[in-house]
Amino acid sequence: MKGQEFLQRLETEVVIADGGMGAMLSARGISLTSCLEAVNLMQPELVKALHLEFVAAGSEVIETNSFGANRNKLAASNQADQVKEINAAAVRLAREVVPSHVFVAGSMGPVGRLADPEQELSQEERYSLFREQAEVLLEEKVDLFVLETFSQVEELKVALRAVQDLDGQVPVVCQMAFSDAVRATGGREAVSALLELEGLGASVIGGNCGSGPVGLIHVIEEISQLTEARLSAQPNASFPQFVNGRYIYVSDPEYFAESAERLVGLGANLIGGCCGTTPDHIRLVAQRVKGRAPAARVLRPQPRVRLSRQRKSQKKHEQIYSPVERVGKTAVTLVEVKPPRGMALGAVLRAAKMLKKAGVDAFSLVENSLAQVRMSPIALAHILQEELGVAAVMHCTCRDRNLMGQQSALSGASALGVRTVLALTGDPATMGDSSASTSVYDTNSLGLIELIANLNRGINVAGNRISGASNFVIGGAFNPNVRRLEPEIRRFEKKIARGASFAMTQPVFDPAQIPELYEKTARLNVPIFLGIMPLTTYRNASFLHNEVPGIRIPEQILERMKGVAEDRAVEEGVAIAREMIDAAMDYAPGFYVIPQLEKYEVAAELVQHIKRNEFQVTHKTSLVS
Repeated sequence: MKGQEFLQRLETEVVIADGGMGAMLSARGISLTSCLEAVNLMQPELVKALHLEFVAAGSEVIETNSFGANRNKLAASNQADQVKEINAAAVRLAREVVPSHVFVAGSMGPVGRLADPEQELSQEERYSLFREQAEVLLEEKVDLFVLETFSQVEELKVALRAVQDLDGQVPVVCQMAFSDAVRATGGREAVSALLELEGLGASVIGGNCGSGPVGLIHVIEEISQLTEARLSAQPNASFPQFVNGRYIYVSDPEYFAESAERLVGLGANLIGGCCGTTPDHIRLVAQRVKGRAPAARVLRPQPRVRLSRQRKSQKKHEQIYSPVERVGKTAVTLVEVKPPRGMALGAVLRAAKMLKKAGVDAFSLVENSLAQVRMSPIALAHILQEELGVAAVMHCTCRDRNLMGQQSALSGASALGVRTVLALTGDPATMGDSSASTSVYDTNSLGLIELIANLNRGINVAGNRISGASNFVIGGAFNPNVRRLEPEIRRFEKKIARGASFAMTQPVFDPAQIPELYEKTARLNVPIFLGIMPLTTYRNASFLHNEVPGIRIPEQILERMKGVAEDRAVEEGVAIAREMIDAAMDYAPGFYVIPQLEKYEVAAELVQHIKRNEFQVTHKTSLVS
């Protein structure tokens, strides 16, 4: 059996899978809103051509274009009656073009949402949908199955059972979608979920999609120390960016190949890619790791989970200031603080107290940044302001709430004494740790700014008068890391026209950008707080440059981080951040410090550096709304 040959190969060498079919079809003109699996019937030559491109790049496993070809998903495009035709064509198109040494894998994904959100499928109804699709793929004689991009382990278990009941001998690769927090996107802890799938007979366990390579590196690093099971890793090329109505991936293939080497070194047996990975990515991966012997593993006991302490209540403070009100009086310092992923506040409070002692003017509290679920910044802003007397800038995204929910949440924030809001569109939900969630986007950041400004006037989302009015100071994001500043400036002018009175920038790593940024924006007459992000390692810098939208790091900075010894990397990152601060002291009214990996002690050091040198500041922008 060819399936058994596949498993034997994984025991002795690393095997290369293919990349992202959906993104490739999109690049060839197929709309991502259409049924991608129906392309098997409508444009079969295109599907075959893409399979051949991956084979030529070095792929030894080709997945059929059948990921969403179950009856429920096909019903969304009125093609539920074509389950057999679409899945059969998916296998035949691959078989027609791939050479005999390449394995054909039947791709199956989650059953998808129902048209009626009030309804829910039972486990047995899901089983029936998976079994129907798997039957067709088996009839066409796939060599193995790849069950992929599952966010809920219970659903993946149902899919695995459906395949095993049809053929207990065919190999099954079970892959979940993970965030960079080592958690399945449905909330289950990655290690226990994967070990459970191994116990149920999965031939290969691992992850795909979810985020860029770093997320899966964390997963493989953890799981490889706990099992000798065969492991797979097929990450996205990077985090996606939403540009002109479509998601694009900007990862450098060289960076992706370096990440693949790390994954193999940590124990991955099957390496490929998901969204955004092209034949160029796979070609470099194959050149680096194809045929390499699997890495040796040293197993360790499973970690024990520590329980968090309950927060003690502290004394309360009066209504708090806005950091914007301090512009012109001091070099304003904002530090990004990530709310906890659960309810435990101990670590956040310790970090906040340390930052207060360093002299921080405000905490900048993200709202589920990179679409990873965290505590509400509204609640945390209230807690920090009440307990420490330090202002908080609350991030508010368009992704998580509809317009009614936005007004409700903002009204509550105002009642709790939150003064300052940063209005953001928000990263798409699909890129984070809750892929079952949907992005709302009733409006964008411009509309959100206008909504908040209307609340300040006592007007609700329907345009009607309400009792009372909020007193928010409204900010917007500004990205200076663009080829031309003028379009970004024009966009921010629109934000000002709707009610924004300050800006916070993406991190800047090139001091040459600073004079141009402040000279060209001087006429806007609003404070622009310069983003400062201290790097921690070369890998960290490479990840930010390649995977995080809106961040660009000059080659000389990357080389500088690459050339420093590992035990001095954090020190070098701080030195670079200080240089950026020093270069901006004559221009910036304040700084937005964004610590990496929650290294708040580094942020405290930079706050102290700013405060020691604030007498040098010549504010070019000092108006306060």
